[in-house]
Amino acid sequence: MAPRLAAVNDQLSALAEVKSAPGQWKTALRSTAMTAGTVLVVWAVLGKELALLSITGSFIGNTAANRPWRARMHILAWMDLAYLVGCGIVLLIGENPVLLTGALTLIAMSSVLVYNALMADPPGPMFLIIGPAIASYLPTIGVSSWQVMAVCALSCLVSTVSTLLLHPRTKESPEVVAVDK
Repeated sequence: MAPRLAAVNDQLSALAEVKSAPGQWKTALRSTAMTAGTVLVVWAVLGKELALLSITGSFIGNTAANRPWRARMHILAWMDLAYLVGCGIVLLIGENPVLLTGALTLIAMSSVLVYNALMADPPGPMFLIIGPAIASYLPTIGVSSWQVMAVCALSCLVSTVSTLLLHPRTKESPEVVAVDK
């Protein structure tokens, strides 16, 4: 019995281990600055009560970080739109648990399918699922729907603009340059 317990302990330790990611400190620093900037702008515009809600919208800025700048602008615009549509749908449905469950399921299924079919870049479509789920809950605790949509829209916009400003411009591939000529 003791060897099995030791094996389980080793597996649990490996699961909880935080492995180093050499060379990723620049990416982490950019993501942190983008998220902090998004929270501060939402705080300044909409108030401190809503500032932390902007973290879900700031996930969008981490999308397709390794893509060239021009391609990234297009991707980020579509991600912003998908995020806002998802949040708007659940806010329109309201507190009906059956419709809300169905809508969140369809949002999750479609966002995962479309995201992975078109891009498959990290971090994945998690923010397209988490954002609407949180947006559906907020009106039940007294946050109005217009405040939720204001936070969603402002956080998308700020994170998209700030990540484009913070993201280093990479050279376009020879194929893109040839098409531009």
